[in-house]
Amino acid sequence: YQTPPSSTGPTLKVGGYLQARETWQEAGNVLTGTLNRARAYVEGNLTAGFSYRIMAEYEAGGNASTAASVSLRDAYIRWTRNDFVVWAGQFKTPFSPEFIISITQVETADRATVVDTLAPKRDIGVMATYAFRPYVTLAAGFFNGEGQNRIINVDSANMVVARATVRP
Repeated sequence: YQTPPSSTGPTLKVGGYLQARETWQEAGNVLTGTLNRARAYVEGNLTAGFSYRIMAEYEAGGNASTAASVSLRDAYIRWTRNDFVVWAGQFKTPFSPEFIISITQVETADRATVVDTLAPKRDIGVMATYAFRPYVTLAAGFFNGEGQNRIINVDSANMVVARATVRP
């Protein structure tokens, strides 16, 4: 669902996607299907450059000892003024280019292992970006460093992430 574009007040868009996976094992002629993830989100514009996004994910991973679960992925408000943007809430940290782009645009079935294991992912914090169009984008953020869905900072250490992107 999406509010009509002629709307002058706040807007609302509801969406989502499913990522399914099929595996064929020739030994035994076995075809296995799994639902890797299912995401649903609401996003839209508020007023005076403010927008928002809330996204939840049902992720597989359920096995004999670990149940599949639903978790909050994104919950942020964003303020945009020309080429300057400020984010606050839980969102992707500006670290790895492969992690920043949507999983729906990654050309392989999964992200690279190094991205999934070493790079910081979603966290709670504040970030600012500025685009010197079309060649340079700068991003810097201050995060609690505990990771996704962890409001309390147990070790009192915070994380600063910065990124410069140059397009010659």
